[in-house]
Formats: sequence, structure tokens, C-alpha cells
Amino acid sequence: PNENAAGSGKYSDSQRNDAKKKICETFKIVDRAVVRNSHLKNPDNGGPIGALSVATAQRFAFYDGGAFLRDRVADQPATPKDLADNANALGTQLEELSIGYLAGAQDFAQDELRQNLDDKIKKIVEICK
Repeated sequence: PNENAAGSGKYSDSQRNDAKKKICETFKIVDRAVVRNSHLKNPDNGGPIGALSVATAQRFAFYDGGAFLRDRVADQPATPKDLADNANALGTQLEELSIGYLAGAQDFAQDELRQNLDDKIKKIVEICK
């Protein structure tokens, strides 16, 4: 799926536009979930359980958001290749960040993934304009 979907003639312009719209909407939902959950704060009375809950919410948003995005791309084979490639890469990077956090990866390793994540987000935002 998605191999040269935009240029192959296999899908109509309408199918490609519909797929693009769906993936762009999915991206916005995933982005909102990641931003919302990565900015949660432990309430004053939250203690260690609150801190764990906040961290868990972030990891869920990253991992599940990545999987959700990639699943939707797979369900939309008419998605233009540049959007599909970037959305799939973003999904993978979200999952890698989540697993890194769960594994206790060093900040420098996570920083590189976060920077790459920002680059993918910017590309998708540009494509979805």
C-alpha cells in the first residue's frame, strides 16, 4: 500500500484527497493527544502514584498514538506517498520514544528522537496545509 499511490493512476484524485484528509485529521488527533499528555503535571497531592500516572499517560499517548497513526495509514492505501511515509515514520518514532522512556533510556538518546519527531511533525503540517 501507498507505493506511488499518488502517481500510479491506481486511485482517483477523489480517493487520494479523501485519504489525505483522513490521515491529516488522524495526525491532528494524535498530535493533540501527545501534546496534552506530555504536558501533564503531577498534582500537589499526587505523590509517587501521581507521578507514575502522569508518566504512564505520556507513554500511552506516544505508543498508542504511533500505532493508531500507522494503522490509519495502512487503512488508507490511496494516501499520497509523501504523507504516508512521513506519518509512518512519525508513528514509529513515537513508539520508539515510548519504549525508550519505559526502558530508562538516557536523555541524549531520547533528545535525538524528540528532534527527529519535531522534524516529522513540521513536514506533516506542511503536507496537510
